Amino acid sequence: MTVDDMDRYEIVQALREISLRDPSQFSLDGDNEPINHKVISGIYYTNWSKYSRPRHLPREIDFNLFTHLFYAFYHVDGTTGELKSTDEWADYQAPVEGAESHPNHPEGNLGELFLLKLQNQFKVLLSVGGWSNREEFTEAMQDETKVKRLSKTLVDTMFKYGFDGIDFDWEYPSENGEDSKNFTKLIDSVRFSLDMIETKVYGSPKRRFEITVAIPGTDDNLKGFEFHKLIPLVDYWNVMCYDYAGEWSERTGYHCNLYNPRSRENGENFSAHRSIALLCNKYNIPRNKLVMGIAAYGR
Repeated sequence: MTVDDMDRYEIVQALREISLRDPSQFSLDGDNEPINHKVISGIYYTNWSKYSRPRHLPREIDFNLFTHLFYAFYHVDGTTGELKSTDEWADYQAPVEGAESHPNHPEGNLGELFLLKLQNQFKVLLSVGGWSNREEFTEAMQDETKVKRLSKTLVDTMFKYGFDGIDFDWEYPSENGEDSKNFTKLIDSVRFSLDMIETKVYGSPKRRFEITVAIPGTDDNLKGFEFHKLIPLVDYWNVMCYDYAGEWSERTGYHCNLYNPRSRENGENFSAHRSIALLCNKYNIPRNKLVMGIAAYGR
């Protein structure tokens, strides 16, 4: 089955066959030699969620539904290139209610997630960047010394607080060459460090520590990624299949549509189907490395 055949794919039947509660091996193809995939179901959890009304705490997440949690956001310091917490109290210091803290781990959201991991099977990835950090991220990527410093502080922070990997969310590398090259150098450096640590601990690197990259769902913002170099280094690509319509649009539209309605075919041609097809067919990203983003908010 090709991406272009997705319209004819029996989605309902697929959902019956795939259990998110017990991620297992399955095939998206009807070929004689099935391709083994894992079901990846992730959620972004923000460190400001505990301030919402009503509060949204890590313990309230149903981890039977998720294999990955992306903890957002750490920021890049544009001046130094170092990684920095955006809320140290929420991340490390807020008391964990109803549970004893672990002696070798902090309090805060990360302490609570650490305790939850003892009873549930899921990965927690450190998510760095985000829309509000785009300018500082860009500033740091102009200097190779800062790139090296960011790589080191990312890996150090990841292991200090028990993360299972790193999620990069730079919005977005430009086509100017320097951005693309330095972003590739950053991910290559982090991948090398994680593989070296795995080799020391387990004897060989098996990608237990993951790297994911959040990428836009529109072609214009994809041109700053060196996909041919990054694909071997990245475990999963989290595709932002949302924000297809908003106050910037000339026509009203649903902002996270799976397909492109006929009413919009002559206008803005954005949809999750088109984005996934583009990434597979133009940029040659393997389908088992693509995770389709779904918005949990409206406009």
